[in-house]
Amino acid sequence: MKAMGMKSSEVKDLFLTESMIMGFFGG
Repeated sequence: MKAMGMKSSEVKDLFLTESMIMGFFGG
């Protein structure tokens, strides 16, 4: 995971977006 150079806010956004996508597609 390349969350090292990112800001915590960006990481949170990315994680939230991925979670939403996964939940939306029933993954």
